Amino acid sequence: MKFIRFSFTLILVLFILFCFVCCDGSDDSNNECKHKNIVDSEVTVTCDSEGYILHTCADCGASYKTNRVAPAGHKLEKSVKTPTCVDIGYTTYTCECGFTYKSDFVVPKGHSYTETVTAPTCSSEGYTTYTCKCGDSYISNHVIPIAHTYVSNVVAPTCTENGYTENVCECGDSYLSDFVSPAGHTYTGETFPPTCEEGGYTVYTCECGDTYLSDRVAPLGHTFVPNVTPATCTEEGYTDYVCACGSTYRSDFVEPLGHIFDEKIKYPTLSSMGYSVFTCSCGYSYTGDYVFYQNTVITPTEGDSSSILSRGIDVSVHQHQNIDGIFQPLDWAAIKAEGVDFAILRASYGSAVCPVFEMNYTDAKAAGMPIGAYCYSTATTVEGIKAEAIALLEILDGKQFEYPIYLDLEDPSQQELAPELLMEMCITFCETLQKQGYYVALYINNAWLKDILDTEFIYNNLDIWYARYSDSNDFVWGESEDKVWSDTYAPSVGMWQYTCTGVLESIPGIYVDFNYCYIDYPAIIKSLGLNGYGEIPEIDNIVYLWITANVLNVRSSPDFSADNVIGYLTYGTCVEAIEITEDYVKILYNGAEAYIGTKYISYTEVASEI
Repeated sequence: MKFIRFSFTLILVLFILFCFVCCDGSDDSNNECKHKNIVDSEVTVTCDSEGYILHTCADCGASYKTNRVAPAGHKLEKSVKTPTCVDIGYTTYTCECGFTYKSDFVVPKGHSYTETVTAPTCSSEGYTTYTCKCGDSYISNHVIPIAHTYVSNVVAPTCTENGYTENVCECGDSYLSDFVSPAGHTYTGETFPPTCEEGGYTVYTCECGDTYLSDRVAPLGHTFVPNVTPATCTEEGYTDYVCACGSTYRSDFVEPLGHIFDEKIKYPTLSSMGYSVFTCSCGYSYTGDYVFYQNTVITPTEGDSSSILSRGIDVSVHQHQNIDGIFQPLDWAAIKAEGVDFAILRASYGSAVCPVFEMNYTDAKAAGMPIGAYCYSTATTVEGIKAEAIALLEILDGKQFEYPIYLDLEDPSQQELAPELLMEMCITFCETLQKQGYYVALYINNAWLKDILDTEFIYNNLDIWYARYSDSNDFVWGESEDKVWSDTYAPSVGMWQYTCTGVLESIPGIYVDFNYCYIDYPAIIKSLGLNGYGEIPEIDNIVYLWITANVLNVRSSPDFSADNVIGYLTYGTCVEAIEITEDYVKILYNGAEAYIGTKYISYTEVASEI
């Protein structure tokens, strides 16, 4: 580097001296270039040439170099070529400037062959193929072809074609031999007998499929058998004449018979209407007029002796113990002979059967005494009183009663219950029996009717067996006709228990309850088929409701957000509920299922606006 800088400095000094001599020594000094317009350009150093700055006079073209930099020298990269079976290997050295050369040569490796043997076949020779991985190959070790190996396949002769043996080698070569003549047809006959309209014949068929017809027979003609379809209630009768071949014709028509209906009664209850279903044996049925229970309650015209229709007693186990405490049966024939018109028997105490009920029922019936029955309730819940009603139904099953079945509400355990609960209990008991075809009434005293229960509901909806005693004691049978009674409830009670200290000669030494009856219960109960005098209704648990909105939409589905209104119901309309949920009620509307909302309905009758 020091040598380069020295050389550069020397050249610069010589250049300056040259310029000085030239400028001063010429006669034409005024035309000499002063080198005032110098242009610099940089020449970049490369691998094999120096770099520098070239200073050139733009006026005269004179130039000189400064900042010289020696050549950088080559920067070589290797690329190795591996030797192959026939080509040498070497390394190539290359600079980015383009300079390159080769060295480090390696001799070829030579071929390395792999053998593949091809076996000889029936039609081609065998050989061995020698193959190098470089792709070079050659064939040697030739083997002559082997002989054919034939497999025989026998094809049997058919009715019309020869049989033969086909000899096939696995290489595909084949030939035929051992020919056999055709076997000829072998026919089997199938006979088709004649029908009414078609003749008979025999089909002769060979197993090869060849066929022909023979042995033809003429048609037989139709033989008709009558098939009578009787007339029904709505459809005419007729006779179909049918031949075994399927041919048929119809005649002998008969007019429809018309319906013959069997009536099934659904008895009304306090909260649901009653009706009759008229059903014909053909399956057609219709529902008759609906009847409210309140319309079946018979109200006596007066509550005094002038309207007394019958006189009776009521008995329980207490009337069976004499003054000495000894059990004694009742002489029902003697009781009836004494002038007693009817008897109300205690059937149950709570859910338990009264110990003397079956005996009294049997003996009273044998004496020809009309009877009713009652349950002395001890229940304090709706569930409890329903259980008492169900137990009572089992006790009454199979028996007949000419007088009502009474609920006796008077137990001290019930007196402090809420009036609403007592009323629900009362209605539950009554409806449970009413649904099974019993005429149900309520035994109640004055205090319970006035101060504990819903007086107006009881007064307007139930027959009352009213317990209100006279101040007199020891009523003797036949001496009490002058003891009449009348007060607020007189026109509405069906029966009055006017004393609990009655005396009968036929039941000596024991007090008996005496009663006046103002309604002809036997006639009513028998005419309605109640209390065992009719069939137990098969229709049950139907719920009725009344519309309380002025107009209530009827919909085709329970989706109340959809455009599915198919009609409407007006205020006071009564409908039968098929299904009740929190969101909708399913009803029958124009003979099809439909839906209404649950907001504007009532389960008790509503008064009409008209």
